[in-house]
Amino acid sequence: MIRVFLADDHPVVLNGIAAMLAGEPDLAVTGTALSAAALMEKLQREDDYDVLLLDLNFADGDGMALCRRISKTYPSLCIIVLTNIEETAIVKNMIKSGARGYLLKSVSRDELLLAIRKVHNSNEAYIQSELQKKILGTAMGIKPSTAYIPKLTAREKDILVCIVEGLTTQEMADRLFVSVSTIETHRLNLLQKFGVPNMAALVREAILKGLI
Repeated sequence: MIRVFLADDHPVVLNGIAAMLAGEPDLAVTGTALSAAALMEKLQREDDYDVLLLDLNFADGDGMALCRRISKTYPSLCIIVLTNIEETAIVKNMIKSGARGYLLKSVSRDELLLAIRKVHNSNEAYIQSELQKKILGTAMGIKPSTAYIPKLTAREKDILVCIVEGLTTQEMADRLFVSVSTIETHRLNLLQKFGVPNMAALVREAILKGLI
């Protein structure tokens, strides 16, 4: 029996994934979490899970850092990222961070089941088929258009300025009169919108696109 843990900050998503896995004789959802804190608490209390389906967007934590932490602390746990982020740089970054698989939330039921079984039963990583084609295209020099300029909210623009100034998360929260968790959420949203893996790349892209 493959014991699956689901971690996503949307209850509807958790219920939908659980429904997709229901009825499979070799799979069982044995744990769920709606936050990074709840995920780590349950893993520390009971870490006998086989596969973790992990979203990247939590209000209380960075999914990338979370993946690195979990893969280091629980090396036998197979992490499959399940997200809406399809930028190849982030896919590669997550695999380097310890993820054994990478899927989009638009994945079909058949491919979801295939990915879970493959990462559990082998040492191979599994990347969703459409993402594999995108990564191959990038490797062959077929570059995506760089003309796209993401549309930012007023708050995201404020935080982008703070990032460029080198402020810490706490300093940003103090300046903008919001919580640290709100800052972290906006930071992750900016990474997603720009399709970059870290803050340095975010600043570079913002400058290249004339947003700074």
